[in-house]
Amino acid sequence: MQIIAHAIGHALEDDFMNNKLPSSVAWLVALALWLACGQTLASEMVPTTQQQRFSIIRIPLIEYGGADALAERVGWDSAAMDAARQQGEFVGCGDRIVYMEKRIPHTRAPLTAIYQELFRLPDTVVVHGQAYQNPIHQHAHRRNLPPLRFERVTISNRKANLYLVGDYLSVGTCEPARTEAVLQFAALQFATVDEIAIYLNGEPAAGVFMHGGPNDG
Repeated sequence: MQIIAHAIGHALEDDFMNNKLPSSVAWLVALALWLACGQTLASEMVPTTQQQRFSIIRIPLIEYGGADALAERVGWDSAAMDAARQQGEFVGCGDRIVYMEKRIPHTRAPLTAIYQELFRLPDTVVVHGQAYQNPIHQHAHRRNLPPLRFERVTISNRKANLYLVGDYLSVGTCEPARTEAVLQFAALQFATVDEIAIYLNGEPAAGVFMHGGPNDG
């Protein structure tokens, strides 16, 4: 459309330069094509502009008992259960990871945005009438100890490095695995991430997310 309008524009310009008046029909056709071209370009530009205004992120949450059906189906087969754990289908005490989609202002750092949301969300999140749990809340919003806080996350050579600050206190038998799972699968959902390392106050957090961890009273 642009090419046609451009060509007609040149033709009309040549007519004027040669002291020729274009016929009324030709003029109307040229005007209609020109306006149609402008409207087409405008309609093509609007969706792109709108898409740049927001991003969709997926926030991992816990479904209590969500792996019960899986356990019954595979009969607690060790290989099948290991595969399920790798996919977040079996975490904690027979729970599973589910993802809540949320639209946020456009960002070039979606993983950072996911962790920021995890540390803001309440302990119970209702999605389409179904209640899911955010195990991070009880650590990020407490008064008896310095709260657990998200500092930053980086990705290098397909490995995510998550840095947390504050104190972590394990709560019960099932909670540590749930907390570790949402922190891990926040990053592992991305095709560009193969593994994740978690650091607490600058030190590797290996062994922290387990019942009876170093800060367990």
